[in-house]
Amino acid sequence: MLKQQIQQDSNEALKTGEQFKLGVLRMLLAAITTKEKEKRYKISKEKPEAKEQELVKESELTDDQIIEVISSEIKKRKDAIVLYEKGNRPELADKEKKEIEVLQKYLPEQLSDDELMKLIKESIEKVVGKEIHPVKSAEGGVSQDAKQFNRVNAELRGNEKEVVLPILSLQSSVKERIPILGDFYKKIFEVTGVPDSIIDYACGLNPLTYFWMNLPMVQYKAFDIDEEEVDFLNAAFKLLGVKNVAAHLGDVLCDPAKRSQGPLSGPTNLESADVVFLLKLLPCLEHQKKNSGIEIIKKLKCKFVVVSFPVKSLGGKKEGMADFYSNNFKKMVESAYTESSGETKMERWEVKELLFDTELVFVIKK
Repeated sequence: MLKQQIQQDSNEALKTGEQFKLGVLRMLLAAITTKEKEKRYKISKEKPEAKEQELVKESELTDDQIIEVISSEIKKRKDAIVLYEKGNRPELADKEKKEIEVLQKYLPEQLSDDELMKLIKESIEKVVGKEIHPVKSAEGGVSQDAKQFNRVNAELRGNEKEVVLPILSLQSSVKERIPILGDFYKKIFEVTGVPDSIIDYACGLNPLTYFWMNLPMVQYKAFDIDEEEVDFLNAAFKLLGVKNVAAHLGDVLCDPAKRSQGPLSGPTNLESADVVFLLKLLPCLEHQKKNSGIEIIKKLKCKFVVVSFPVKSLGGKKEGMADFYSNNFKKMVESAYTESSGETKMERWEVKELLFDTELVFVIKK
């Protein structure tokens, strides 16, 4: 069990005097315990007759669920690094980076950017039935032969989904979306109408689901704080011959008016879009700052905001997550309308709730 390994490493760090590592692991164990308490509370509500021993056993997190906690802790630290670097606090940013190094040792081995590109090229070769060979340009650099590139793109048309599926499976939050992709965007765009432009924050590998959107003319801008992931997405779309999708280094929490302070500052002047995706992002934002999610939604310049939440743990159990997130989000939205005085401060949004097997979606018309 992964939790036992973390506990053993924590005890070993205590014995050897590794105070920094000990502190990080204790924080991780505390986060795991918090999740187990939340799980136990939900089980106790669903099974009021359950005995103490049964509750303790059923509330223990699986290795997959612990990996989910670790990934969340790493994401929080990456977001903190962005803020510290923009605030000219390199010593705090360095501390967060060192904590990430400790936490990453408990995650499954991640594929490098080169390995991801190799995987997508292998997928392409499998579809077109021929190898893709890089060709030396006249300047001596490696380039894609134009005839070969055009041939590959021609043979790929209609088969892009088959190419990107192995890549989507590598990221848990996007992997969960694969079984519902057939209906996911269809139902969302039935509410929003066909958009001309999309912005996707904290995108991860989600832009690769573009091939399920059936929006050939849409301008799709994706933002993420992971530079390697951004580079990979742009390289992948170039290889697939897609010109209207682009990934950028950016973070929804950063003030775009301060772009001059660094490259990680989000879209210029909060550029507008028909639809903005905040997929599975709000829980992470709320961990960092209460009500930050709803404040960001209020500031976005768009016609529609698409917010989503997971309804299953990585272990596959629903555990009342849909009801929990649905009730919480509705309270958050209600809080946006009024202040403590109870006076209405803004027009009410039209909110449409869509429940899929693995994801809860709210489409907000602003």
